[in-house]
Amino acid sequence: IVALAYDVDKDDILNTASSKMIKLTTKHGLAPESALAYASYAVTLSFSGNAKESYRFGSLSLQLLDKLKAQHVETRALAMVAKHSLHWQDPLHKIVDPLSRAVQAGLRSGDMGWAYRGALELMKVSFCCGKQLFEVEEEMRHFCRQMAEMGHGSVRELALPFWQGALNLTRRCEDPSKLSGHAMKLSRMVQLASDENNKELLNAMDFVRMVLAVYYHDWSAAESIVATLDADEKMKEASCWTSYYARFFAGLIHVQLCRSGGGNARKYKAKAKQDIQKLKKIVSNGSQHCNPMLLLLEAEFASIAAAKKGLKPMYDKAISAVVSSECVNLRALANERAGLIFLDYDDYLTNQYMEEALEYYFQWGAIGIVERIESKFHALQSKPKVVMSHSSGGSRGTRGTSRSKGSSRSKGSKYSSMSAKGSKYTSMSSKGKRVPAT
Repeated sequence: IVALAYDVDKDDILNTASSKMIKLTTKHGLAPESALAYASYAVTLSFSGNAKESYRFGSLSLQLLDKLKAQHVETRALAMVAKHSLHWQDPLHKIVDPLSRAVQAGLRSGDMGWAYRGALELMKVSFCCGKQLFEVEEEMRHFCRQMAEMGHGSVRELALPFWQGALNLTRRCEDPSKLSGHAMKLSRMVQLASDENNKELLNAMDFVRMVLAVYYHDWSAAESIVATLDADEKMKEASCWTSYYARFFAGLIHVQLCRSGGGNARKYKAKAKQDIQKLKKIVSNGSQHCNPMLLLLEAEFASIAAAKKGLKPMYDKAISAVVSSECVNLRALANERAGLIFLDYDDYLTNQYMEEALEYYFQWGAIGIVERIESKFHALQSKPKVVMSHSSGGSRGTRGTSRSKGSSRSKGSKYSSMSAKGSKYTSMSSKGKRVPAT
């Protein structure tokens, strides 16, 4: 009953069934099914906004799985807890291991439906937590092929936007800003979702499209996507980590649209303020992963009106918080956003932040974003620039600060304009991956 209620989004039945199972456990003692009872109850607590108790019951469920060796409920309990409870206090990248365990347990036990649901959640987390994108894309390709072979087409459909998103970020498609390529064709998938009235698939595509729009600065597309997400009531509830991740990216878009001016500037400023308030509530519930997002969004919001020289401490605080969360993708994004703020104000700060952004985008494997930033800096070569250099034998991040008229980043910068061959970012391994040149 618990698994079925969860499958069909019957929260009242899920709450009743899980409460009944916990009462039976309290009365008669522990059984292997108790682990699933606590996992499902943790989900209901997350739905109701009780983040601390959701995390506590979810953690208790994981302890019982190990203690009771409850292998026949392991996949379901792990998948529920990882999706709805652990994210409240654990950094997102720490959810990868429980989800991987859920997938392997399901494949071993023959619980294929839940194994592939766990795989879908693993693909989502891997796409967003900063895990190396070439590795992520290989895993996604493998899971999608398995899902097709085993006849789990509905789960595979939900996975395809994230697989295509990874291909876009690694620049293995014709237009990396458009969610279309080898894994899926956007027009066909939208038509399929509309024909089946599949709101979950539409949301998955909108989520990935919004992320790509921010990374590739496609603000016209971002405006229409965020309007759809703003109107979606389910996205306003933060029982699942994707809700507040989407809220963070929506906030970045709202700030950017406010900066663009026009008659809707006040409306977008108000929406950005609402996004900040929602993230503050989530952080107050103990979400470590959400705190760097909140700090960066607060810095972005302050940049609408604040003097530029007063913004550096805010961005630096956000970057420091991201470092502790170990999410290389957010670290790259925070540095890039800071660099753009000082673009027309301080060449030194712009180059300082952008060099860090390029470094971490490259570590993440986001070759498409590296190429976009490279082309932007190439266009700025006519201005006098601060030439950054790394002292030989020094640690990463040590910089020289010479300023020379007419100096060109294509000659003096570590991140020179990329060509088809010979660039640091486009060297190819024997397997066809882009890897750092040695």
